[in-house]
Amino acid sequence: MGIKKELFICFVFAGSYCFAQVDSTASTNYIQKYHDKIALKLLFINAPNNFFFTDENDDIKYNIIPNKKERIALNVQYRAIEFGVGISPNFLPGNDPDSNAEIYNLNFRSFYKGWVCNLSFYHQKGFDISYDGTRTEAPKFETNKIGGSIAYSFNENFSYRATIGQREWQRKNAGSFMPSVYWFYTNFVMESSGFDNNNGAFNIALAPSYFYNYVIGKNILLTAGTSAGFGLNYNNFGDETSIKPLYEFALNAGVSFNYNRFFYGVQGNVIFLKQKLNNYMRLSDNITYVNVHVGYRFPAPKALTKTADKINEKLNLPKED
Repeated sequence: MGIKKELFICFVFAGSYCFAQVDSTASTNYIQKYHDKIALKLLFINAPNNFFFTDENDDIKYNIIPNKKERIALNVQYRAIEFGVGISPNFLPGNDPDSNAEIYNLNFRSFYKGWVCNLSFYHQKGFDISYDGTRTEAPKFETNKIGGSIAYSFNENFSYRATIGQREWQRKNAGSFMPSVYWFYTNFVMESSGFDNNNGAFNIALAPSYFYNYVIGKNILLTAGTSAGFGLNYNNFGDETSIKPLYEFALNAGVSFNYNRFFYGVQGNVIFLKQKLNNYMRLSDNITYVNVHVGYRFPAPKALTKTADKINEKLNLPKED
């Protein structure tokens, strides 16, 4: 399946059910829900997408380091849909104010019953290249990454929304096995920085995972999760193309604080994708994400609630409780 079809499926999945939470809209003994409230969340994010490029033929290992690593983002959440946009101004402490580096991203997430769909776009330009004890600037080196995931939670008492966005709140300890499918397409613009060719890579992996929410008190939640998967990598490097095994490993952890209207916390995850391109090149792509966030919930306008209920009715889905 090509990348265009996969993106289409993700958007249809999100659009068809963006206002529906038909399985359990009321709070339970395990989960506190906020289905008729809009949540705004402001985030400070450290998310460098650095990677290693190894030319084994010449025995050279390149460490590609971004000039910008930090950004701020605003997320909007309502019922089963979440959308966020981020920018990276020069005044943030981890960014180089003297460089012309760029970094921005778009994120989209939706839920339906136990299903979770994620879609993201990540643009980064301006790197330093380190090899053999030297470090050179590569202001035109650029990466563009688009991808996402589809996951399913088997435990209805476990709230993945509490884990990743505080859209809900976990009242009692719970965990769940969550198999996931990840896919990413990355375009590496490398020729302008002295490499022989640009590079395009498509990764897809099946990753069984497990997440657990540990409730410390009425207002404090610890979250943790891990996954390990296997998949395939398609790579186009100049005149060479290849399909090779791909290995995926991810870790997730966070601490959240929650009140009726206000919430805040710290979350982080890291994904390691490793593959062998051919007999003399290796590429290791690490996706690291850490955020500190604060949010506020408020009742949704009546017009929005009525519109959402009408959409549910037209789709022959039960109305919200």
